Amino acid sequence: LGERDAGQEFRWKEFYNEEIDDLLKSKQTELNKVYSKFTGKENRPTEKPKTMSLGEWQKLLEGAGLMDGEIFGDRACRLCYVRSMQTSEDELTDDMAHRKLTMVEFYEAIGRVAQHRMVNGDADHPLAPACGTFAGFIAEVISAMFKSITKPKINPKQA
Repeated sequence: LGERDAGQEFRWKEFYNEEIDDLLKSKQTELNKVYSKFTGKENRPTEKPKTMSLGEWQKLLEGAGLMDGEIFGDRACRLCYVRSMQTSEDELTDDMAHRKLTMVEFYEAIGRVAQHRMVNGDADHPLAPACGTFAGFIAEVISAMFKSITKPKINPKQA
């Protein structure tokens, strides 16, 4: 059974503060690169700006090594995605609103991944950051995501 999400409480108590704002601003270049690499697959051809679908979000988390199946699995991945989305202005005419994660919502989704790992994580897990603060967990999530798009591709002929 699903538990209720205290979305506004998370935003105002944990996420909307100067420390997190400064962190996200300092990682803006990396975040833009990650977001642009994993957006647009399910957008309509003329649709702008490009948004991130659930499939793209899941592919990003898997590639970054954040979905370990123990602390963070498929259910947590989907909940972070859905809980980060703002209410659609017009749910009747925008039939794809539930499949469009904007850049601002992407930031919150990263925060929710970090919060899930921090609250449910194991301190000995290799993905747990040493500092243990919420901002530290967010930084680790961003770092894992960025590393996943910048690591060199191995040519099968060279392996």
